[in-house]
Amino acid sequence: AAAAWEEAAAVAARSEMVGLYFSASWCGPCQHFTPRLVEVYQELRAAGRKFEVIFISSDQSAEEFDHYFAKMPWLALAFEHRDLKADLSTLYEVNGIPSFILVDPSNGRIVTPDGRAAVTYGAAFWPFDKQAMARGKAEAEEREQRAREAAIKAEADAVAAQEAKPSPKVVVRRHCGPPGSLTLDFTARSLGFGAFTTAAANTVVPPGGKAYYELELVQVDSIAQVGWATDALVRSDISTGEGVGDGAGSWGVDGMRKVRWCGESTGEFGSDWRAGDIIGLAVAVPGPGEGGNEAAGAWVSINGSFAEPDGLFADGSLLELARGKGVFPAITGSPDFAAKYNFGEEPFKFAPPAGASARSCPSPPDPAVTHWASSAKAHWGHSDHVAGNLSPAALLVLKSDRNDLPGMTLCGAVRSGALLWRCQFCDK
Repeated sequence: AAAAWEEAAAVAARSEMVGLYFSASWCGPCQHFTPRLVEVYQELRAAGRKFEVIFISSDQSAEEFDHYFAKMPWLALAFEHRDLKADLSTLYEVNGIPSFILVDPSNGRIVTPDGRAAVTYGAAFWPFDKQAMARGKAEAEEREQRAREAAIKAEADAVAAQEAKPSPKVVVRRHCGPPGSLTLDFTARSLGFGAFTTAAANTVVPPGGKAYYELELVQVDSIAQVGWATDALVRSDISTGEGVGDGAGSWGVDGMRKVRWCGESTGEFGSDWRAGDIIGLAVAVPGPGEGGNEAAGAWVSINGSFAEPDGLFADGSLLELARGKGVFPAITGSPDFAAKYNFGEEPFKFAPPAGASARSCPSPPDPAVTHWASSAKAHWGHSDHVAGNLSPAALLVLKSDRNDLPGMTLCGAVRSGALLWRCQFCDK
């Protein structure tokens, strides 16, 4: 620790201002803030400002620290100095991350505890004193209001365009995060993220239902939490710092950090995700009555394999909060994460997990429960076929290649909370 203090003194002697950056690789908002801080840091240094930043890590291992710090052009408190890190957090009253505190090294006084705002305003507001911060805040609020209005209009136009498409009408939109933070190309079915933001689809899986979707990973230089959510994941126009699985009522998995999220991080899980991988997400929602959640759960596959270390990441007891509600697909991402989605608009690359056999004809299917096919070639998706005169908000399809049920298709139409079925093999 003594050596660390000596190094800090040397930094202070050659700097006009020092920024203490409390951050961690596992923190979604940190992943969003770091690139902007790099930009402002380099701009100030290029202008000749004697400005230095010191990264103070809350990572859980030296390996995580090394990987994250490799993206930063400034200094860092060595990871082994955990006691000093704790002392600095106490001294500067750091209660959450990311936290960026600007300090005058000549006397140790805080220039501003809201260094994140200073970075948002930009290098033009150096030296970030009270007057400069006030100007920066006023200008930023004006810019943000104009950008917000434009983003909200663009998002509304995108929703309207998706709703105008012929069946299946899968509508994807920003669910949590600031307006404009989700880059959506619904024609290419691609998602990009400008902040720690959650996208959601309108495809609701009812109690007792089962569903599957796929993500093709395009960019994996950040973090993501993908899976399923109930209405407990409340829609928001601000950055809450919470993604899929961070709170009760949603369940997610992240192959970049190799963890699962079911209200909290539950340790190492799953394979390492890479660009080009196809990630499959399957769910079986508990039925509307009590008990019987043994078959419920949420599964993840990579390139068609549900085998360990992938597979079940949330069992029926964890999905109990979905009973009586149903779930919808939800995808949280950060900058430098991008993916293409398939909610059944075209045939899936791989099959969902094997499960219960589809009911044999001529007995009509149970109207309260969806079915998985035992066939590895089962296809889940959407269909233009509608039972009766219904115009369903969500339509799930299962096709079987079983010899006794050639080409059978079960169409489940969700309307007013009821799940209706029609067998195209026997027309019942």
